Amino acid sequence: MSRQQAHEGKRATRAATLIEKYRLSRDPFSGEGMSGLFFIGGDRKNIVEALLHFSRFGSAPQFLCGLPGAGKSTVLHEFAHRAEKDIDVAVITIDVLASREQVLEHILQAYAVVDYGQGDALAKFYNWLRSQAARERQVILCIDDVQHLDAELLRQILALVQDADLSFKAVFSGETDARIRLESAVEAQGMLCNTLELAELDPQQVGDYAMYLLESAGYRGELPLTTMQLQAAAARSRGSISQLNELLRDLLVASADSISVTPQRPVFPRSNLIIAAALAAVTVYFGWRSIETPQVPGAKPIALEKVKPAKRASVEIEAVHAPAPVAGEISINGSNENLPAPDTDTHSSVAASDAAQSVAEASPAGAAPPDSDAARVEQRREASAEIAKQDSEKEQPVPASVMLARENADISTQETSPASPARSSQLEKVFKRLQAWPDEGYALQVFGTHNEARAKKLVEQYFGEADLLFYETRHNGKPWFVVINGPYSGRQSARESIVSLPESLRRLRPWPRNVASIKGDILRFDELLGVQR
Repeated sequence: MSRQQAHEGKRATRAATLIEKYRLSRDPFSGEGMSGLFFIGGDRKNIVEALLHFSRFGSAPQFLCGLPGAGKSTVLHEFAHRAEKDIDVAVITIDVLASREQVLEHILQAYAVVDYGQGDALAKFYNWLRSQAARERQVILCIDDVQHLDAELLRQILALVQDADLSFKAVFSGETDARIRLESAVEAQGMLCNTLELAELDPQQVGDYAMYLLESAGYRGELPLTTMQLQAAAARSRGSISQLNELLRDLLVASADSISVTPQRPVFPRSNLIIAAALAAVTVYFGWRSIETPQVPGAKPIALEKVKPAKRASVEIEAVHAPAPVAGEISINGSNENLPAPDTDTHSSVAASDAAQSVAEASPAGAAPPDSDAARVEQRREASAEIAKQDSEKEQPVPASVMLARENADISTQETSPASPARSSQLEKVFKRLQAWPDEGYALQVFGTHNEARAKKLVEQYFGEADLLFYETRHNGKPWFVVINGPYSGRQSARESIVSLPESLRRLRPWPRNVASIKGDILRFDELLGVQR
């Protein structure tokens, strides 16, 4: 038996022990049956987001570097999987000592390019890129292990990226040593290269990675590894994911003897317990409702309010039915016309006064009541007049003009609200200027940065040479300032105007972009800030 076969046998034994001890559905560290898994820790998620942002806004070549086996290929495939549907993305791996023709054939097979003119594979690929540009579709080529790529073929691929007539972009991936060679080739074509570095996993990230793989295989529990074991795995793996998988498998098998894993599945399924508890609660509730005799609450007594005008009438009528004075007293105290009349508009008060006057006229002359009775009648009439005056003021309806003024005041109060967060005055002027551009027009996207001062400096630097302006949007939750030039009537006229820009601006690889798309970026940023236009 060879050494490799013996090693494979030991690995299979350890995998079987791991599955049995931890009650897993498979070996999570074998790499088999893990389609669709992607660990987002270790800055991997941010790198994929950066590549997606590049596919939409960028044009310069991208270089993803890292240690051997750090997971660069996995990141490229995740980016290709999450790219937008209108972008053709392909990932190829350059083998050691691969010839130029083999690499080109691999590229054609990745894009399924067949029968695109005569000539070699590079000419066919060029013709296919022109056809995709005519259909307004972008093409992104991801080349893994670029350190094995032929220098001449690298130069030809960069020349295709530099061609403004082709919507072609390139993402390179390789070891850190290939960075100097790639940057030199990019600078020779008059372009800049953006570098993304995939760092090693620290002990905390190693623990998250192990837990992520264990949970994908059905493990439900705490991570059975100590801090020292995680530190040892991170140090000995040296950034290689395959070596880290082997170390984690061995550490978990070694820890399985000292850790008792309790079954995670209860004897009685948890869902059945919940359903049974709900049924029992419903049964008890309706049984209790059937036993208890509901008590109908007694009706509350109706409280009747006394009508104030009727009360005043009764008081005055009582005063009228008091002992009528004789004619003699009337001549002494004065006629009833000199008595103070109550200031009220109610019908009952008027009727009471008329009744009092008729009784006084019918009284026999010479009859005089005591002075105390006349004073009491006078006091009752004054009290009744005062009560009627106060009630008439309370019950007086509010004029319509007053009600209208109150409603207008409420409406003005409701309409007054705190002002929405606004942009700076300069960005607001840019937004108004872009609103005047037609949606079917095009602009040249020149530059993008997170630094507003840098974008403003670029606009001021070329003032008088190129009509530049910048607007603000969001990328990864941070401000993103995009410098544009325009407008132009169509995509072709925008491309032709690139030659009229200064040489230093042409090196930034400006590319045509629809004006409606730019307005959409600004509106999405407004929705994020809550600005209402």
